[in-house]
Amino acid sequence: MNRDWANIRKDFPILNDTSHVYLDSAATSQKPQSVINAITKYYTNQNANIHRGIYSLSEEATMLYIASKEATASFINASSYRSIIYTRNATEGLNMSALLLENELEEGDEIVTTVMEHHSNLIPWMKLAQRKKCKITYVKVNEIGEIDMEEFKNSLNSKTKIVAFSHISNVLGTINPIDDICQIAKRNGAYIVIDGAQAVGHIPVDVGKYDCDFYAFSSHKMFGPTGLGVLYIKEELLDRFDPIFYGGEMVSHVALDEFKYNELPWKFEAGTPHIAGGIALHAAIIYLQEIGIENIEKRNLQLLQILQTQLQDLPYIKMYGTSPQKSSVVSFTMDGVHSHDIASLLDRDHICIRAGNHCAEPLVHSLSCNSLARVSLHIYNNEEDIQKLLISLKNIYHKLKNG
Repeated sequence: MNRDWANIRKDFPILNDTSHVYLDSAATSQKPQSVINAITKYYTNQNANIHRGIYSLSEEATMLYIASKEATASFINASSYRSIIYTRNATEGLNMSALLLENELEEGDEIVTTVMEHHSNLIPWMKLAQRKKCKITYVKVNEIGEIDMEEFKNSLNSKTKIVAFSHISNVLGTINPIDDICQIAKRNGAYIVIDGAQAVGHIPVDVGKYDCDFYAFSSHKMFGPTGLGVLYIKEELLDRFDPIFYGGEMVSHVALDEFKYNELPWKFEAGTPHIAGGIALHAAIIYLQEIGIENIEKRNLQLLQILQTQLQDLPYIKMYGTSPQKSSVVSFTMDGVHSHDIASLLDRDHICIRAGNHCAEPLVHSLSCNSLARVSLHIYNNEEDIQKLLISLKNIYHKLKNG
């Protein structure tokens, strides 16, 4: 059902104090009361380890945990919850992807990624290329913050084994042409790894349509709790790979001279998982579905357009990432003012933004910058938040300019 945007802020307890103007949702989203309640209810009334107990409390916790997997699979249109592996975060999921694919590479093979990637989708591939003596190619970004698709096409060949890229840039907000990228990669026989941290919960995601092999994202950026990530792996690949971690739960039989892997997806989840996190993620998905992901996408685009239009009128502000295909992220610089100073001075007005290289240092440097201020909006923001930001930015510039 549609929500009243004017009242949706009331669903988020931390924002009930109207002094907070929270504009850093790309770093982490705020949590609705329903998600907080799910965590509290689990630890208050449902706390038990899963899969291992034959008593009712454990069976209830197990059922709730599996239900969260089923909901997550459905939310991204995975064929089965057997493809859904819970991790600590998207970073761990991307690292797992690189480790799982290591045995698929030989010396001289090639990996293709882009300059716009978060460090989480750069460093694992850099290290993998070093270990396997493979070539890694970084596709550039054009002047409006889009992947250079001609360069991308020309970068792939018969030696390309992995293509890794972000669904949405955490700095530029660019929504990459995922269908085109996946089709090109598939034609070249490459594995496809997608960093979806900035996409899930903001726009519709359909891993079945993309036909990608790996898709990683984080609960905490989609109204869920921290400490939980999701790694989707195409089910037909999972039997091919050995797990990264070993111990309890990922085995169905152990003797001193042998062991047998557990069924999917538990084969890849050694030890006690973040049970409360999984259950709370399910609550976050229910909340997103009640509002409607298409409605969220439209609302965020509306807020983005208001912000960009207003910032364009400030001659001392330069925005980066002006693709027409954008999510609600705006990075900018202010003439003569460091981004850290902007963020610090905004904080005095209770306005929360991010400043720095945003864990995407090669991208920021490619823009001839050392640091950027970043505003990232979500559905609990409104036009008043944007006006407060603009007033504060104007005051900062004129105060510093005039000494």
